[in-house]
Amino acid sequence: MSPFGQLGLWNYNGLDVYEKPTSRAWEEAEVLITVKASPNPSKQYGDTVCVAGIRVDRDPFQWVRLYPVPFRHLEQDSKFAKYDIIRLRIQPNEKDHRAESFRPDMASIQKIGSLSTSHNWELRHPYVQPMADRWTMCSIRRAHEAGGPAPSLAMVRPREIKGFTIDRHPGWSEDQKASMRALDDQGDLFDQARTASINHARVLEAPRYRGMFRYLCEDDACRSHEGTLLDWEFTALDRTLRADSDDTAKRKIYDKYMGQVCAVDHQPLFFVGNLMKHPRSYSILGVYRTA
Repeated sequence: MSPFGQLGLWNYNGLDVYEKPTSRAWEEAEVLITVKASPNPSKQYGDTVCVAGIRVDRDPFQWVRLYPVPFRHLEQDSKFAKYDIIRLRIQPNEKDHRAESFRPDMASIQKIGSLSTSHNWELRHPYVQPMADRWTMCSIRRAHEAGGPAPSLAMVRPREIKGFTIDRHPGWSEDQKASMRALDDQGDLFDQARTASINHARVLEAPRYRGMFRYLCEDDACRSHEGTLLDWEFTALDRTLRADSDDTAKRKIYDKYMGQVCAVDHQPLFFVGNLMKHPRSYSILGVYRTA
C-alpha cells in the first residue's frame, strides 16, 4: 500500500502532490482537525462546514478535506473542536476532483484525543510543522500555470503580512435563503439517514464582515498574494461583536488578528485551500502560530 493510504503521489519539481484515489471504498482514518471553515448555505443540509486536517494514522502525514459536515446540526456527542483528534470512516468524494477531498461518515465519529486548549501549541507542532515547508503560495501558483498537479490544501509561511482589510459581508443570495428556509420548514420531514445525525436548527445568519489578508510568501520573487479569511473563529468573533458599532467592531477584529493572532513574534503560518469550481483561487482557512 502507498504510504499515503488510498492517495497516490505525484512529484512536481521536487514537491509532493497527491493523486486522486481510484477506489471508492470506505476506510477508517484518524485526523487531527486543523481547519473549520465558516458555515455556508447548503441545498441538502441547510448549511454545512468544510473541515480539514492532518491524517495522522499514515506516515508521512497527509492532508484530508472532509465535506459535507452539517456541523450546527450534529448531535452533541458527534461535535469536535479544532485540534481534536477524531477517528471516523471516510470515502473518496467522487463529486470532488480534488485528491484530498473525502466524504465523512458522520455517525462513525469518535473523539480519541485533543490538543485543543490554548496553551498546547508546542504539542501540536510535531503534527503541524512537517506540513509547513512543502510549498509556497508562489510555487502553488506556478504549478497551476504549468498545468501540473497542485495541492488543494497546504500550509504557507507568510514572509510579511502587508495588510488585513475588513469589509461588509454581501449576505446570502436569494436562492441560498430560499434553500435554507425550505429545509428549515421541513423539520421532522428529513429522511431517516439525516434525522439520525441532524438536529432542527434555525436558518443560518450571514456574518456581518469578511476579512482579507495581503501578504508576501517565502518565495524570493513573490509580488504578493491575497486571501479571504474563511476561518470559523473569525465568524464566531464577528457574532460576539454584533452590538458594537462598525468602527468599534472592525477595530476589535483588526486588533485580534494583526495584534495577536498574526503578531510577528508568533511566526504565523496560513492554512490555505482552493475552491472546487475555481481551483486557482485559494482562501486562508486558518492561522497557526509557531512561537
